[in-house]
Amino acid sequence: MTAVNHGKTGTQALPPSVPLPADSLPVGASIRHESAHLQVAGEARYVDDVPEPIGTLHAAFGTSAHAHARILGMDLAAVRATPGVVAVLIAADLPGDNN
Repeated sequence: MTAVNHGKTGTQALPPSVPLPADSLPVGASIRHESAHLQVAGEARYVDDVPEPIGTLHAAFGTSAHAHARILGMDLAAVRATPGVVAVLIAADLPGDNN
């Protein structure tokens, strides 16, 4: 049996390769994070450390400046005309319920 992190904040999952007897699960015990030594030494790699491949696209969301406002229309011509913009999607472009 292995300990499992069920999405609870502050818990650490054990890798599947660490078997534990059912009667000795480390409830409340500290478990070393496998990359902790790299983080402490300043050698851990993060997403911002990895160069972007050529042609990488980024997504950005536009939101209303007014909470709970009813959007009656959108003029997205200036957004579409912005250099580097590849596509502009709105809720109607996405399948399913967009509530």
